[in-house]
Amino acid sequence: MARRCHSDTFTEDIVSTNHNTERLRRLAAVTVTDAAHGVSRVLRRIVADVEAMLPAPDGVVLALPTHEGVAEADPDDRTVRLPLDGDDVGRGALSIRLEDGRELTDDDLTYLALVAARISDALAYSALGDDVAAIRNRADRIAEAGRRLMAAVSVQDVASVLAETALEVFEATTAVVGAESVPQPLAERGNTSPAALTAARVTASTGSETIDGTAPAILSIPVPLADGAEGGLTVVRDDGPDFRDDDLDFARALVTAAAMAVANLDLIDEIGRIAETDYLTGIANRWSFQESGAHKVVAALDAGKPVAVAMVDIDHFKTVNDRHGHLVGDQVIEEVANRLGQQVRDSDLVARYGGEEFVIVMPGSDQAGALLAAERMREAIASDPIETTSAAVSITVSIGIASAEPDTDTTLDALCDVADEALYRAKRAGRNRVDTGAEGGAAAA
Repeated sequence: MARRCHSDTFTEDIVSTNHNTERLRRLAAVTVTDAAHGVSRVLRRIVADVEAMLPAPDGVVLALPTHEGVAEADPDDRTVRLPLDGDDVGRGALSIRLEDGRELTDDDLTYLALVAARISDALAYSALGDDVAAIRNRADRIAEAGRRLMAAVSVQDVASVLAETALEVFEATTAVVGAESVPQPLAERGNTSPAALTAARVTASTGSETIDGTAPAILSIPVPLADGAEGGLTVVRDDGPDFRDDDLDFARALVTAAAMAVANLDLIDEIGRIAETDYLTGIANRWSFQESGAHKVVAALDAGKPVAVAMVDIDHFKTVNDRHGHLVGDQVIEEVANRLGQQVRDSDLVARYGGEEFVIVMPGSDQAGALLAAERMREAIASDPIETTSAAVSITVSIGIASAEPDTDTTLDALCDVADEALYRAKRAGRNRVDTGAEGGAAAA
């Protein structure tokens, strides 16, 4: 048998060292962070390198999911199993089956341990990528829900969008939006259970956040509704995983968007109210009167009922301003509006037409009925002086009446023109009186 010389051994050591260096270099070149965008390609590359760099393996298998084990050779089945560890215990195992007679060196075992660690890192980055993708997906859905919520035109719309989004975002069985004082849910999506509805109402009444891990898993969170009312969102998973703290964080974000939508509705309502209301008297302004008054005229005539319009003007109002000042003049206008409002029906519409002039639409009133109503208004204003910050001011008004029977083809503007002409006849006849527009129709105090 030929003897091996020292130079042969040295050469083999050099080759072994170079081979070991090359496989470690190739392993280090694998960018495991790429696994956050797709783990399969990274794992295939690592397994291919093992097959290429480990001399004559009979097979390399990456076993996923979990396979418990230790890094040791089993002489019976010629397989080495290396567990893939990490934050989640036992992610899987890398198994290498050896050819007959093949043994692993210490360098081989060190290399394989590094391979297993590298695979574990790739799986960890993959899981991180999945988490980031899930968070981004939820955030995108909540952002879309926010856009839909801000387009809502009612609290019912807000509740519907909230329930639909919660059902999708949390992959839930049921999503319910309930209110403490409402017997039925404002919105429900999925297979709504009595337990979910009860939980939503309890949340609305207690104002508490809840995560219940008992089957079924339940997440509840308060939802502010219009006019300070309290509501609750409850999400249920019958068979799914328990809710976590990050689920509650997303629920808070969703409810915050819903609260902004409700506040937006309140703001729109307030802007609408301001736009339709006279700033001084709190009654309808002329712009609002043109729309609402026209609707009342058409509705009355279409229903086969008469309708009347009264124009009211404060007599000698300029003298009030000149003698007492504009502040007192404003107080007089406020009190006249108040007394007029006390003399009309709920179906009537009182508006400030401009300056010291008012207008009233009276659906269902014919000329005789309108005359009686106008006389009540005139008497209510003339009977008692108006108390102001300066002095008690005695005031009278002149009123013009116009009316239309059901078969009349007329409009609000036409009735206002006739009533305005009657008003000025009442002024010319001496003021503090009502004129119906008919011959001899002026009624004096």
